[in-house]
Amino acid sequence: MALLSGAPPSLPSELQAHLSAAREKLRSARDHGAVGVILLRSPKSEKSLPWQRVVGNTIFPTMRWLGPDGIPGDSLPELQALAMLSSPASEGLFTHASKSWADTLRDADASHPQAFPLPVVASLRVVSHHETVSSPNVAAVLPGSDSRLRQEYVVYTAHSDHLGVGKPINGDSIYNGAADDASGTAALLVIARAFKSLPHPPARSILFLAVTGEEKGLLGSDYFAHFPTVPLASIVADVNMDGASMFYTFNDVIALGAPDSTLDTVVRRDAALLGLKVSPDPQPGQHYFVRADQYSFVRQGVPSVFITEGEEARDPKFDAKKFNEQWIATRYHAPSDDMSQPMDLDASVQFMQVNFLVGYDVAQETQRPAWKPGDFFGETFGRK
Repeated sequence: MALLSGAPPSLPSELQAHLSAAREKLRSARDHGAVGVILLRSPKSEKSLPWQRVVGNTIFPTMRWLGPDGIPGDSLPELQALAMLSSPASEGLFTHASKSWADTLRDADASHPQAFPLPVVASLRVVSHHETVSSPNVAAVLPGSDSRLRQEYVVYTAHSDHLGVGKPINGDSIYNGAADDASGTAALLVIARAFKSLPHPPARSILFLAVTGEEKGLLGSDYFAHFPTVPLASIVADVNMDGASMFYTFNDVIALGAPDSTLDTVVRRDAALLGLKVSPDPQPGQHYFVRADQYSFVRQGVPSVFITEGEEARDPKFDAKKFNEQWIATRYHAPSDDMSQPMDLDASVQFMQVNFLVGYDVAQETQRPAWKPGDFFGETFGRK
């Protein structure tokens, strides 16, 4: 089965991201009887992350977490092979098809459903080598001050891993991950210290969680969400920090996941206290919602939010949109995401302030966050 990358652009950002996630596409393909999948990249995908970078990252191995029963998480043994094609190679599959590549992309952009046979036979051969590695999550708890609510937890997450040593780019083979996500891990520590320094802890307990394996498919957070160190029902929310806004001060924030629950009210209120607006996702095609650790908690029914800077820079001369596009194309998952890149740590202070306030307010409020009525994620994953 051949599948297009992405999801219908007419959908809300979070739902679009969810349906674009590889695990959802592969599960759907499996459910429709597929034994192998070819993922087709569109020109938009090529522009966002060049094919050469995609190929270069294949040097890094695929990983799965193992449960106590030894079964890999999110494994689909019915799918025996998986391949991905560049946009030009994808176009070649449509040479003699009943519908052209251009028309297929046009209908996809218009959110029109489509399915038709391709006059192509693919032979895929997979050779695997397996080994066991271990990498820990690191957790710490600040007990709450309320005798009843201290049994509930607000979780802060940031991922402590990056890619390691890989294919050299401009002579550098160390993939540092300064922004992604050493900055978020540093923010986790700073916010933990801020909570610890309060005269009185908040009513609910705060669980600070540095997760591993995010770059390999949210492995650490997904494992924790399946096997938490506290009862899952006692986790009221996750506030995830993936990239601590290192590059420009800002007038707005993006709060992925907030529109699905009452966290939306908390984020908007606290952002306003800091003189910030809440803007819609300016890059829904990047599907950031499913590429960060809060998604693991969402899939276990926990209302969650991923807050980051928006594209309205405080400096009117700074083109944040252009900067972000260039950063993704040149530094994202590349050795150049290191400490030599220009930084504005005043932006990181803004980032930590809004994330601190959101977590603090959730920990203080009597009512725990709830999914909005009729929300897809609440209906699909929420506790019944």
